[in-house]
Amino acid sequence: MSDFQSIRTAISGNSDELVVYAADNFSQFSRRDATVTSKSDRALASARADDLVILRGKLDQDYHRWLRSHCLGTDHVVAYNMPPNGKTLSELIVADPQPVQRKISEMGRKPVYAPWFSTQMEATAAEALGADLFGATASDTLKHNDKATFKAFCQELKVPVVDGVAFTMQPEKNDNFQQMQSLVERYLSTLRIPANVNTDSGSS
Repeated sequence: MSDFQSIRTAISGNSDELVVYAADNFSQFSRRDATVTSKSDRALASARADDLVILRGKLDQDYHRWLRSHCLGTDHVVAYNMPPNGKTLSELIVADPQPVQRKISEMGRKPVYAPWFSTQMEATAAEALGADLFGATASDTLKHNDKATFKAFCQELKVPVVDGVAFTMQPEKNDNFQQMQSLVERYLSTLRIPANVNTDSGSS
């Protein structure tokens, strides 16, 4: 038998604990870049019926009814009335924790805050809710979110990774394009095009 467990069980396998999902999806989360519209309802499909889901923006009632009709998700939802590309959920909770605090009090269990990413703001939000924080420390999150650093870490642990190279853009230099072009051409030169493929434009 496998020793693997579900993500939900990894967050908490204790029936006396309440998992509070705050599943943001921002690009460049370390800078809280909200310039890209992002929804926060991904946790609705994976939440158990006794979990709590926090949303940034209104709950999509049709989607929610469809999920519940398939015995997915939860009816325990707190929705902050904010535009999809506004503040992160943790920022909203820190600014106004009362809606979530009230729901936690109603449900009567010890909260475990489960954000999508974990930086200092998420720790502050968990503290505002009196919740344990599920996730890495802020320093570890920032360190391993860097793809090159994380890849090197995996290689140290002998975890298989896709071959590749790191390329750092340096605004003060004028040869960024040439360096990138050289890397791309090097990879393209290793590709083998089948003999029956016509590389002329318009046909193959």
